[in-house]
Amino acid sequence: MTTADGSVIGKTQIFGSAPASHAFNVVLLAEGFTTAQQAHFNTACMSFVQAFLTTPPYDGLSAAINIFRVNVRSTDSGADDPTSTGGTGATPRTYFDATFGANGIQRLLVCDDMTALTVATAQVPQFSAVLVVVNSTEYGGSGGSVGVYSLADGATEIALHEMGHTAYGLADEYPYYAGGVEPAQNHFSGPEPGEPNITANSVRASLKWRWAVPATTAIPTMNNPDCSTEDYRPSPVPGGTVGLFEGAGYFHCGAYRPEYDCKMRNLGVPFCRVCRQVIWNDIGPLSTPGGFTSLAPYRLLDTRSGQGALRGAVAPRGTVSLQVAGCGGVPASGVAAVALNVTVAEPTASGYVTVYGGGMTRPTASNLNYVAGQVVPNLVVAPVGAGGKVALFNSSPGSAQLIADVSGYFLSGNPTAAGAFTSLAPARLLDTRSGLGAPWSRSPRAAPCRCR
Repeated sequence: MTTADGSVIGKTQIFGSAPASHAFNVVLLAEGFTTAQQAHFNTACMSFVQAFLTTPPYDGLSAAINIFRVNVRSTDSGADDPTSTGGTGATPRTYFDATFGANGIQRLLVCDDMTALTVATAQVPQFSAVLVVVNSTEYGGSGGSVGVYSLADGATEIALHEMGHTAYGLADEYPYYAGGVEPAQNHFSGPEPGEPNITANSVRASLKWRWAVPATTAIPTMNNPDCSTEDYRPSPVPGGTVGLFEGAGYFHCGAYRPEYDCKMRNLGVPFCRVCRQVIWNDIGPLSTPGGFTSLAPYRLLDTRSGQGALRGAVAPRGTVSLQVAGCGGVPASGVAAVALNVTVAEPTASGYVTVYGGGMTRPTASNLNYVAGQVVPNLVVAPVGAGGKVALFNSSPGSAQLIADVSGYFLSGNPTAAGAFTSLAPARLLDTRSGLGAPWSRSPRAAPCRCR
């Protein structure tokens, strides 16, 4: 029932080698494991590691992650299970005093948060997230200042969901609280929720996740036609589409989620794009300064459809300001440069495109050149400027459509690792037309190039 009912045995780092001061440090605490059951706890921790590191987006962030287990002995095994919420009535003596049935809900499994935080601080002072692993096969979990999960079927899925609350402040996206008939959950009427993955706002232009919503996706994307109950109709759009789906944050109506499904709504499915972005934003900047992280290509800009900018061709000698930080898997901060595949389409006159950091002086160098009517792509590495933006300049006397897909980013900071990247303002080193970098000549013979 208290810390007198057990003792802390010690910690073991079971994954990672990043400096603790510059890493996302996960601490797993044993609850309800007797001395003889510590090996069972060790096995449960390795199951968590396997699931955690193969779940997007964590699978691309492992270089910045450390995982520790803290073995704690309890006098008895299990957790309290009150009969008032349908439990067995068990009252084992355990170190963190875990109990099912919190707030009258049988599945709500909680523990003594302060004791858990005290132990975590003593064992891993630079912890990022604490998860208490409860030795019970009954389904349960919770997320708050610490995450708690049981060893029921799908235990690691419970852990990943609860860590979404504890580490990143993600909301539950399911449309009920206790379940059953719940008139109080029919319609959300409070202020805008603070969590990043639910909203009461149905205006496209001011959505929290408007950067991820295709211009062709209807807003709202799916409404609940009967607010007296939960809406489990099939999605009207393909899986993975980001939009505005009604039913979230324990309410049938009036609260919306970004995708039809997500790990914060149902176990056994991936995190939605918005939740993945939140996780990237938190862990991504902890990676090696100057290091490159590749991403699955994601379209940030398409002036033909209005994705990322106003719909319509870029005006002659016009500039588009594009938000890249916090979008498409790029962290919201700590990014020096992004890798973009930039394409020009439907140009009405010859010209070139220059991509550079937002708020920076536009360089004279071009990133891709075209003539009227061409479709021309090119890979561009562009520094990220003020507000996490890049600018795309159309030099042409005619209009042109611009498309940009992000495929990776470089982290900011003073590079120390070999091969790390440092972003520079573009500077022209060679132009044989003017003799820059080499003598001016029409001769086909090669000439040595020298930097001036």
